[in-house]
Amino acid sequence: MTNDELLIELRELETSLRSPEMQARYRERPPAERRRLVAERAELSLLIARLTTAELTAIAGKLDELGKELKRAVTAVNRRMEVPDRPAATLNAVARLLGLLARVAVLAS
Repeated sequence: MTNDELLIELRELETSLRSPEMQARYRERPPAERRRLVAERAELSLLIARLTTAELTAIAGKLDELGKELKRAVTAVNRRMEVPDRPAATLNAVARLLGLLARVAVLAS
């Protein structure tokens, strides 16, 4: 997965997490889940910004190493978002993706 491919998928995911459908889904959830969604969306936005301005040569190797895992993690989040009655599963998938992105972003710093 190239940096450009990753950023495209992450921006699409970020948009999906901010969609009216997701907002409505979490509106009825407990406050702790809503706060977690907001925090993880903010972290995703921050990591996208960091990866956008990253030194590409510094992260190319890490993207090669984690490319398949990143792709699976993005796919997992998208699949979880399709199941409206399991919001905790969506949040867990987002958290796993954020962990992988943080590993890549550390190299970009």
